[in-house]
Amino acid sequence: MLPRPRFDKRNLWPWRDWMTIGIAALATDKEEWKQTNVWPNRIVMISDTLGSFGDVDSHPRLHKMHHYPEVGLYATAANRIDRASELVSMIKNCLESIPIEKREYQDCLECITCCVFAYKKSVFELEVVPRYGVPPQQFHKESALVSPMFDGKLLEEWQKFDFEADILIGVFEKHGLPYLFAIGGEGTVDALTAPGFGAVGIVDKPMFWLSRRAQALSMGTKRTAYHLYEAKLMAEGSPHVNEHIEFLIAAPGKYWSWSTHRPPLGAPDPPVSLEQLKGWFEKFGPRDTEELDKSPAG
Repeated sequence: MLPRPRFDKRNLWPWRDWMTIGIAALATDKEEWKQTNVWPNRIVMISDTLGSFGDVDSHPRLHKMHHYPEVGLYATAANRIDRASELVSMIKNCLESIPIEKREYQDCLECITCCVFAYKKSVFELEVVPRYGVPPQQFHKESALVSPMFDGKLLEEWQKFDFEADILIGVFEKHGLPYLFAIGGEGTVDALTAPGFGAVGIVDKPMFWLSRRAQALSMGTKRTAYHLYEAKLMAEGSPHVNEHIEFLIAAPGKYWSWSTHRPPLGAPDPPVSLEQLKGWFEKFGPRDTEELDKSPAG
């Protein structure tokens, strides 16, 4: 009897487009802008609390936000949250070696890209290389993918390998300017500082809505937070996004975070509350169209 193949959720099309939601945007606190002449100066993130880990497991209270104010790093993730957490920790450790007061864009980009490559390589060594009868330690010594002992088949495996975690990373540099990056499971790193927003997991609906709202870097914190709230509500049409919310607003050196599951974290007096977001949705959200069915013209 042939051995049963190992379950691979990537074969459940379109699994990686189903699982959970994470949205991030850059915004501008106008009063701080007047004082520092730096904009944008805020990172805003929202997610649900339904997440996956391992091969097939899911959890309805899996918090996917990461906040490290001491290094100016914030993140939200989708798909395999266990792996996303490992990678975000690597990036945090890398950024710790560069004091915020000296940090520039190139430092942020290099830290993230180097950690993403190293993490993909580590998972590849554990999951793929042993199938070719090569111990991971030998693969490491042979300088992966450049030794003659590795043929085109292994290179092909590397190019299509996905470590199954998608992450939005927000990080502050020395002047208090935030940058936004998207990490893909294939090992890609994309800069999202322009247009200043992005999504992971269920991406189509929130990206459509943020574009419809003409979300921009110059928009205030409250307006940006509300736009992300609307976008998250739109993603709830998926069975893999739940109704719970985790919210984050970050400024240089501090952050505010709250959730429908737990008490607030971070600094006191957040600039936006969940009650405000719900109230604004009543005022600015899509209107009910039932009245049109009652018109005489039919």
